[in-house]
Amino acid sequence: MAELLEAWWRLQMSKVSIYKLPAEDVIKQWKYMGYYIEEALVPIAGRSEFLRGNIMAALETGKLTCWVGFEGEDLQAIATTSVVGESISGCRQLLIYSLSSVGNISKEMFNEGIKHFKSLAKSLDCQQIVAYSAVPSVISFCVAAGFQTFGALVLDVNKEK
Repeated sequence: MAELLEAWWRLQMSKVSIYKLPAEDVIKQWKYMGYYIEEALVPIAGRSEFLRGNIMAALETGKLTCWVGFEGEDLQAIATTSVVGESISGCRQLLIYSLSSVGNISKEMFNEGIKHFKSLAKSLDCQQIVAYSAVPSVISFCVAAGFQTFGALVLDVNKEK
């Protein structure tokens, strides 16, 4: 009960709030949360029950973390993150595996989210943030915030031209 009151108080005191969700809460609300997580996945991830199971397992083991962003009482964003390493250079990266808006995300919410994830990345000794999203408004915000974009060349070997 004390945690709930503390969360409520923080929400009232700050216009924009970002919270880490416990894995069990994400999984209990998978029908809702999963929709937004999967919506943001880039085509290379695919869509399948196998992937859903992997995402849930990664949440349960702590390999993937789910975050929600509120503006006032309105849920505006859902993101999942993981720390990954690029094996050749040894560069650690905070991977924003999925980043989705719930309705229209405000510029203030996005900017606070970037500050949050930059701070998180630094605390985890990451040199970069890499984000995946297939949501056009999120991509536009990322470009405006200074993210570099690179083209992804993806060929599904199981499909004919």
